[in-house]
Formats: sequence, structure tokens, C-alpha cells
Amino acid sequence: MAKNYTLLSPDKKSIIEISNLGAQILSYKINGNPVLHEDPINQRRCGIPILFPFAGALKDNVFTLSHTKLTQHGFGRDVNWDVYQVIEKEEYNVITFALSYSDLPEIWQNNYPFPFIVMVHYYLSDTSLVLDLVVMNPLQEELQVPVRPGFHPYFHATIEDKKSIKLSHSQAQYNKINWEKATKSIFLDSKHKEPFKFTINDKQFKTSIVERIFRLSDDSDEIELDMNNKIVIWAEPESDFICIEPISGPFNSINYNPILIQKGQGYQFRYKIEVTIK
Repeated sequence: MAKNYTLLSPDKKSIIEISNLGAQILSYKINGNPVLHEDPINQRRCGIPILFPFAGALKDNVFTLSHTKLTQHGFGRDVNWDVYQVIEKEEYNVITFALSYSDLPEIWQNNYPFPFIVMVHYYLSDTSLVLDLVVMNPLQEELQVPVRPGFHPYFHATIEDKKSIKLSHSQAQYNKINWEKATKSIFLDSKHKEPFKFTINDKQFKTSIVERIFRLSDDSDEIELDMNNKIVIWAEPESDFICIEPISGPFNSINYNPILIQKGQGYQFRYKIEVTIK
């Protein structure tokens, strides 16, 4: 049975609630104001699900590296993760969840036959939330672990709020979209290094992505990956949310251009949300 955990910021004004099912954030509030959409009935339609080992759908649901079937967004959101640690510091508090290949049901071990260890660290400060996904390849043999993960934040936005959503200047051409009717995913190019900004009613958001490959034995040997990421925007008519999702590559890219984690390496996908409430 799933269990929920809470984490407060050092000033006690921000709070997140996390389920060990999928290690998913269910809610994020600042001074009682909801930042994320909440849905006590349908967990997949709230908070921030983790999309692991890939985001989006595969062509015909086929994972070509193992010639098996995997459905949309992989399996990370459908299994229980273990709480690894909780740490309180002056500048932030953190809770970490962990999942390993051996924790998976047999069907997913067969459909994704790449042993791994993955951790997600949630850092909550007085002004920001950081989601830090780290995938490790602990194997001794020459077996690469393919990934293309992402996050799926459901930002709280009423139907009225959606009328006034504003994206950053680099994506200003999308500000004319009627989010009350739009149903298809829109892919934004985020190759630039600048943070991605948007406004929902009285909340201003600044988000950023960092990706890198590093050696588990020596952090000095690391590679910052090219910012060939995408941001996906998606909403449902009559819903009180809008999803502005950071993903590490286009849908199905784990099949044609995977990030391959070599033995003894780790891969980090870090997403930061900074919120200013007017």
C-alpha cells in the first residue's frame, strides 16, 4: 500500500507531499497557495509524476533495444520506491527516494532488461523546489543502461487562469493559444541555456534543466550534455491544470537516440522550479 510523506521548507512556509508510489509529488503549496494541481482520486493527473526510464510514447509501444513492449512514460510512476534519506539543512530540506532493477515486477525486468539504480532527490528551500533524478549503472560487465527520462508537472491553473498564461519571450509565439480548447501536446525548443519563464495568474515561474554524465568513482570526470531537450506543454479543456513538462529528449528518442549510461557511470537530470507570488 502506498504511503505519503511531507517535507517542509526551512521557513515552514512551503510544503510538498510525496507518495512512495512512483516517488511522486502530490502537492506543492507556498503559504497555503497551491502551486501544483491536486487530485485525490487520480494520482496520474496531479503533482509531478516521474517519467522513467523514458518520457512520452514509443512507436507502437515497442522498445527496440530489447524488442519488448513498454507503454507510455515507462514504469517509474507505477511502482513503489523506498525512502532512502531525509536531511534538514539551513538552506533547504531534502527527501530522497530510491528504486532498483531488482525492485521491479518480473514483467518489467523482462521488458526493460537493464539493471540500474535510480534515485530522486527533492530539495525544498524557502523559494524553490529542485527535482534531481540520478540514474546509476553499477554493473561490472559492458552493459549500457538506456534512458530518456522526464518530469510531468501539473501546474495549478483554473480555466480563467489559462486565459492569461504568458510564456517567456523566446516562446512568445505560443501565447495566442486558446488553452480552453487545445488538446494536443506542443513541443517547445529549449536549446538555449537561459531559464524558461512563464506566468500563471499571480505566480511567476522560472525553471531550468541541467543534464550531465559523471563517473560514480570520481565526480571530477563529468560531461555536461548538450541542451537538446524539449519542453512539452499540454492541457485538457475544463481542467484546472496546465502541464509544462521538461523531458530529456523527444518522444521515442530512447529508441533512436538513447542516453547510454556506461558501467560505473551516473546520469543526472535536474529540474529547478523557482516561484514568485505577486
